[in-house]
Amino acid sequence: MCLEQSLNMESPSRKVSAEVRYSGPTLIIYRSKAHGDCRHAVDYRNNKADKSLTGGWKPALIISGTELCERIAGFAIAQNLITYLTGFMHLSLDFSANVVTTYVGASYMSFIIGGYVADTWLGRFWTLFFSILTQFFGLVLLTFTATFPTIRPPPCDDDTALVGDCETAHRWTLTVLFMGLCLVAVGIGSIKSCVSAFGADQFDISDPSEKTKLPKFFNWFFFVVSVGGLLAVTVLVYIQTHLGLGWGLGTLAIIMLCSLLLLLIGRKSYRYKQPTGSPLTHALQVTVAAFRNRNLPHPSTQEFQKDMLLYVDNPHAYIQHYNKDKSNFLFRFFDKATIIKVGPWETRKGDWELASLEKVEEVKRIFHLIPTMATSFLYYTVLAQMLTFSVGQSETLDRRLGSHFLMPPAVVGLFLHLTVLVTIPLYEVVVKPVLRSLTSHETGISMLQRIGVGLVFSVLAMITSALVEQKRLFIIAKLNFEDHPGIMLPMSVFWLLPQYFLVGLGEVFAYIGHMEFFYTEAPKTMRTIGTGFFLFTLAMGYFASSVIVYLVGSFSTQWLRSRNINTSRLDKFYWLMAGLAGVNVVLYILVSRSYTYTNELYTRELYSKGWTLLEHHKKLLSAWASSPLRGHLDEEQHGIAIGNPVELRLQIHQQKLREEDEPSNSKVQVRSSIVVAVDECESLPSIIRQEEVTLEVAIESLETPPQPQMALSLSDSV
Repeated sequence: MCLEQSLNMESPSRKVSAEVRYSGPTLIIYRSKAHGDCRHAVDYRNNKADKSLTGGWKPALIISGTELCERIAGFAIAQNLITYLTGFMHLSLDFSANVVTTYVGASYMSFIIGGYVADTWLGRFWTLFFSILTQFFGLVLLTFTATFPTIRPPPCDDDTALVGDCETAHRWTLTVLFMGLCLVAVGIGSIKSCVSAFGADQFDISDPSEKTKLPKFFNWFFFVVSVGGLLAVTVLVYIQTHLGLGWGLGTLAIIMLCSLLLLLIGRKSYRYKQPTGSPLTHALQVTVAAFRNRNLPHPSTQEFQKDMLLYVDNPHAYIQHYNKDKSNFLFRFFDKATIIKVGPWETRKGDWELASLEKVEEVKRIFHLIPTMATSFLYYTVLAQMLTFSVGQSETLDRRLGSHFLMPPAVVGLFLHLTVLVTIPLYEVVVKPVLRSLTSHETGISMLQRIGVGLVFSVLAMITSALVEQKRLFIIAKLNFEDHPGIMLPMSVFWLLPQYFLVGLGEVFAYIGHMEFFYTEAPKTMRTIGTGFFLFTLAMGYFASSVIVYLVGSFSTQWLRSRNINTSRLDKFYWLMAGLAGVNVVLYILVSRSYTYTNELYTRELYSKGWTLLEHHKKLLSAWASSPLRGHLDEEQHGIAIGNPVELRLQIHQQKLREEDEPSNSKVQVRSSIVVAVDECESLPSIIRQEEVTLEVAIESLETPPQPQMALSLSDSV
């Protein structure tokens, strides 16, 4: 057997590549690549973070305070936007509703921008910094449109005038308005792509004492978010209603400056994760590499040739990322990205031509989250109705508190946020311990069960909304108020309380469940994509609302496109939403029942006789007595090397056993080319060596002899 080897070192122990050329189909892996991906957190000086000085609850709460300010600004706009568009810009109800849901959807969808910038160039801290500035400039533009009366259409003098009789806003006014909304949306999405992950970075999930704090962080993070929403629908909406929209938007701009200051205050206490490249790029590289090998047989098939090998980064990680989940086999195509064809080939393949099994499994794991996302986003479509049509309903209801105070229409959102603020502590203190005692589950119920409960509440909320709207329309018909939307009905606004209460309960379960699920179930190196999936789920819900409203308006002008809300059939629309939400619950149950959590992965056997790759390597390492590296890495440290993200390559060529030999007396001659690349981030020596050794392993020490043709290949049973 001919073996050529070369070692290229670009910088000491930071990025090392070891490439092996060979002739013959007996070696398993042809190259080793140590990326120098230091996943340790660092401090603001780029040194390894000291846990006693950085991270923990204090910086996490400071980061949550930044999100508090963003939530106040973003939600105050969303909650009062439909009133501004219909009452000041004189736009139609269905068009205004779609503007609101599109704005909110874009706010969540723009996480792609912030996430890519954070992962590729700036990191989460500086991405947050510039995102806050972007939102600030957007608020300045919105303040401009609301402050100068000359750029707004003239007000309707007659409160009972139909919306269609009022002069609508000019095109250029709407252009400036939408530009401001776009900047605010980009700022919000970019902040959200980083802020929860940045807060979670303050807890080391590899440390058992800190890992248990992460679920509590997500709960209290959402509690802070709800406080921001509460302040938005009370204090800020009151300012906008009684002092003027210009004062309200200007106050929001000042709040975002305070958010920037708060972020900078905690700069020295944060734990930072350095940007390592966008996971989106990695996913695309795997897809392209698999497409290049699309005509090759799958590694699990009989047609897989003996001269086709698989590129494996880390044997232990390879075993960990395989699981029993049936949906994993839906993405088997990506396995072809790992195939190496033995023979004349170039000395080095690029990332767009070959991917390791670890990277492929991470990408497959991300795709594995899509069914859950696709069957649970409709909750946020229901939530969108609380920002649009329910606010429109409240404008016609009796909003008086006593004889001197009239609630602004947007304040009805207070019902939702109060529900959340009361329910989260109650859930943590009372409900979770009871559920834990009943289910023996660490958190009471699983993350998917928590999301499912939220979806059920969304169905109940839409049924309640339809019944309340039927009562409102009955009163309108009885009093002949169809053409008088400006007259207050003798029906209290508190009739809307049940639907907001149910949606709020659903948010405690669905929103927090989604946030924790997508963060914890995403691979470690793709946690940003996990956060992005959470935000994308929200965006899909709001965009779906826009699509449904448009389609309903196209097929039936009576439901949503009548001359005002008093002549619409909003009750039928709510019944439609209840039906869609009910179907969605059924689909979600079917999908979630087949899901396997990351911590339930099992070890896939790579040898047909019961051997696993990890066991085989442990046997080889324990017998590795003559290696020059023995003085640097003892047997215990070899176990660490396998378990940690350290590059460890074993290239194995096995001699066939003679059939007449008794297994108890036989020995296997194993000729190995071993490449060890130790990253400086690990507590192991920074050495790079490649040695050829011949090992003699007694068969009697092994349960069954490994099958030579199966080494480092997927078994036929896969």
